Amino acid sequence: GWENVKRALLAYKSFHGDLLVRQGFVIPENADWPEDLWGMKLGFAVYNIRNNGTYSTHRAELEEMGFDFDSQSTGHGWENVKRALLKYKSLRGDLLVPYRFVIPENAHWPEDLWGMKLGFAVYNIRNNGTYSTHRAELEEMGFDFDSQSTG
Repeated sequence: GWENVKRALLAYKSFHGDLLVRQGFVIPENADWPEDLWGMKLGFAVYNIRNNGTYSTHRAELEEMGFDFDSQSTGHGWENVKRALLKYKSLRGDLLVPYRFVIPENAHWPEDLWGMKLGFAVYNIRNNGTYSTHRAELEEMGFDFDSQSTG
């Protein structure tokens, strides 16, 4: 239930300094974590909070804890995705990012964006409503919500 998820999130934050829990994260069986939380699929819980409205009645508490509802499990967040999209457009002339596109480690891209799965982020924006609160900004950039990229 909520109380255990809350305890797990607070423990995670105390270890990692943030609540950017990757989707596959499971609480390990070690003395750093309360024994009753061992094995909890915290990454899955976070995914459901962000994408499926799980624990929506606790939104204020989550926000107080520093929970970012827009953040992706990769921890990139909207501002970085926006920067990546604008950079992609400046290099390629469009925002038709192939599904498998990963930001390369080269001088054309800011180092902090290297390795970002931008194609996956674009897929989620188009198909899963990710960053839907930023739709107007995306449209201003020239983002096509109907386009399907092969690739």
